[in-house]
Amino acid sequence: MSPELPEIASHRMLLGVTARVLDALVGATSWHLGTAANKTRFGNALPVARDTVVTGLANPPDVIWSPTRLTVTPNDGTLTSGRVALAIFTLVLPVPDMV
Repeated sequence: MSPELPEIASHRMLLGVTARVLDALVGATSWHLGTAANKTRFGNALPVARDTVVTGLANPPDVIWSPTRLTVTPNDGTLTSGRVALAIFTLVLPVPDMV
């Protein structure tokens, strides 16, 4: 597992995070998807099998005021290999153009 995980950008309304296990995760029986502040925010005790899909809604949607990196944490053991694709869904309010 690569330690470089995506980051939720600052000043965004977070709607949720989705994930798909591309290659089975090895070394743990399950895993969590979250942030440093809440390791299970988007998923708890998730299957390690290939093609596992996670839909982690922010409930309620939350404003992220500072960059926040996602975390993938083993429930037990140590993740030694595998791949997970992650997508972050946010809402940004556009600034009006100068006229």
